[in-house]
Amino acid sequence: MPSYTNVKAIGILAYLRLTLRDWEDAWYIQSACNFSGVAYGLCDAIKKVRDEAAARKLGWDWADRHPIVILISDKIASMCGTQDCGSDNPVWKAYDILEVKTR
Repeated sequence: MPSYTNVKAIGILAYLRLTLRDWEDAWYIQSACNFSGVAYGLCDAIKKVRDEAAARKLGWDWADRHPIVILISDKIASMCGTQDCGSDNPVWKAYDILEVKTR
C-alpha cells in the first residue's frame, strides 16, 4: 500500500485502509455464533477504521459511528443479550456486580 505522503500524486483511494473484504467480514459476522471470533473481528475492524479516519482527518466520532463498527458492536450486544434497555437489562445487572466487586 502506498505511503500517506504520496496521496496527492496517487489520489485519496490509494490510502484507504478499508477494503471490500472488510465490508464482507462485517456482513458475515452478523451470522456468527463464536463470541471471541466476533470480538477479534471488531479489533481488526476498528484498527482499520481508525487508521482511515486519521488518514482522512475525519475524527474519532466518524470512526466510532462507522457502519462496520456499529454492525459488529450490535452483534456483540446481541450475543450478550444487552440490546434491550429495560430495567432487567443484563448491563444494569453487570454494573451492579461491578460496583459490589470494586468496593
